[in-house]
Amino acid sequence: MKNPLPPAWLWPNRLSLDAPLIAVVWQDFLSRTYSIALSPSERVTLGLSVWVIYLADRFLDIRAAGAVPNSPAHIFQGQRRHLTISILGVALLADLFIAWAWLPRELLLAGFVLCTVVMAYLWVFSHYRPGSTYKTLAASALFTAGVFAAPWARMPVGPRHDGLPCLAFVLLCFANLQVLVRGRVVCVLPWLGVLALLGSAVVDSRITNWYLAISASALALFVVSRLEGRVSRSVWRSLVDMTLLTPILATYLPNFR
Repeated sequence: MKNPLPPAWLWPNRLSLDAPLIAVVWQDFLSRTYSIALSPSERVTLGLSVWVIYLADRFLDIRAAGAVPNSPAHIFQGQRRHLTISILGVALLADLFIAWAWLPRELLLAGFVLCTVVMAYLWVFSHYRPGSTYKTLAASALFTAGVFAAPWARMPVGPRHDGLPCLAFVLLCFANLQVLVRGRVVCVLPWLGVLALLGSAVVDSRITNWYLAISASALALFVVSRLEGRVSRSVWRSLVDMTLLTPILATYLPNFR
């Protein structure tokens, strides 16, 4: 028997829409940090691609586990598999159409390579338990690659080869997933890595706001992680995801481009 429908404000989380929103927000933030103009198609294809990957990943988790994993999104999509498959199919077709029709050919080639890596990720980790450290680390790296793909294609060679902003974001995403999986028991390495990378902000003042946003998200993530057990599980998981929306507030930072 299906559970009652959740409140409307929890639907984005149940349908895995929070991840595409976070990806597009950080892609926009990165492009504005480096004064890069992105087309609507580059933003839409990122959002649709991330949505398709998350829906497919959770669907494979459900099939591999034999029982629905214990997360609200997995439970919701497991109880409504036909709805999930329908949304996944429509999103995939729309993503492919927009990418083929409007993306620059060089970015389309990069997207094809990334898509191949994602397919390998889904195949390799389809039999890993949800929340495996290796899987969350790989997911963080792929998520970061998607966010950086379009802005990097337009960056000058120098900034493109600067991997510190990319690595800082990987660590932030990994910490976020570890909090969701393990709650308060968070590996100290991501936190130390993020704090160490913040010091590199002084090297290039153009990206100071990038590190400030990551620092704010890390601090918010730590605070929210301490709320586990004090608020309902659904609200807590939604708050964990919301900690990654700090770039929206970064628009109001002084001297932001």
